[in-house]
Amino acid sequence: MRLTMRRMSWLLTLLLLGSVGWANELCSQVLASLPAYVNVDREVPVNLRARFELRECTSGNIEVALLEERTPSAVVVTRLTDVWPTLYQKYNLLVLQTIGGSSRVVYVFRFVRGKAQRPESYDARIPFRVETNALGNVVIWFRGHVATKPPHRLTYETEVASRPSRKCEELFPQKTK
Repeated sequence: MRLTMRRMSWLLTLLLLGSVGWANELCSQVLASLPAYVNVDREVPVNLRARFELRECTSGNIEVALLEERTPSAVVVTRLTDVWPTLYQKYNLLVLQTIGGSSRVVYVFRFVRGKAQRPESYDARIPFRVETNALGNVVIWFRGHVATKPPHRLTYETEVASRPSRKCEELFPQKTK
């Protein structure tokens, strides 16, 4: 049987993830549970609402888990090996910066219409700031040059509910362009 490089790397990854337990086990110590949406169905128990969970592993690593509404297990899990001094959350968006040695990475975790998205990461060895613009969207500004991605400004739409409703629009009117 001839194994290609791609198949070998896939098998190796599967073996490593299975032995470490990253594929199906979450770290046990919950540091924070942050709701992804303000307007939620009150019938849904808190532990089944869409949320971000920050967890600490026995190794000292930090794990970010995204749990969708009515789903008991994490849909997206990212394990970070560096410390996380900067944290910003607004509704369905979580911005987290890790610093370790000479690397600094900004991670953007988010939900879009209730579905967890894969995190985006940006090299941020330069200063950055997070703010909310007049439309209520989150803007990340990078000063200087961003090595891995060319934009100096990233804009993300925020959502107050996973499913738009009339009541939600009355409570939290969204400004349009």
